Amino acid sequence: TAHSASPVYAEQALEKALVLYKAGAIDDVSLIEILEPPMAEMLKEKAKGIMASKGEVAERKMRIEELKANRPARR
Repeated sequence: TAHSASPVYAEQALEKALVLYKAGAIDDVSLIEILEPPMAEMLKEKAKGIMASKGEVAERKMRIEELKANRPARR
């Protein structure tokens, strides 16, 4: 097996993290924690704000779709 300090191991870990992220198994904050980039704390806070905004937009869209589905049919 590859040693955790080897470049090959690091590349494999990155690839696995990206697959998990794309599959929706981990969120933005988790990906930042795995990648450990410079200024990670600032990036995590920014990601939390973005995720919250996306959640609010999705919630509004869902409410609009519910209203459309429940409105009386036009004649």
